[in-house]
Amino acid sequence: MNEWNVTHDLGIVWMTLLLNNPGADQGQPTDEGTMQWKSQFGLNSSFISSDPNFSMVVGNSVGTPMFTVIDPRTMTVVYKQEGSTGDPCHDPSTCADPAKQQLLDTALKNKTTP
Repeated sequence: MNEWNVTHDLGIVWMTLLLNNPGADQGQPTDEGTMQWKSQFGLNSSFISSDPNFSMVVGNSVGTPMFTVIDPRTMTVVYKQEGSTGDPCHDPSTCADPAKQQLLDTALKNKTTP
């Protein structure tokens, strides 16, 4: 989705939070596990951190991956989706994933509203 920022200048900031360690350990996320995840998935244009206490989980359930869209102007959650549609959404005009579509709508609204 970084290509959305490059081609459409949307100002989207992507953040990945690990709730558990990758690999066989599956315990609380560690700094080493966070770096392993970042390297494994090439998350060079994304912030990545650990959330061992699930402090960023909205609601009382967690389905992974979980996409949470936050409007930076109001700092409110405008959409939450547990699970993925599998649509990589390389082109925002053909994106069928509801979370990514909400992200696009929020970014476009904020880009055009002073």
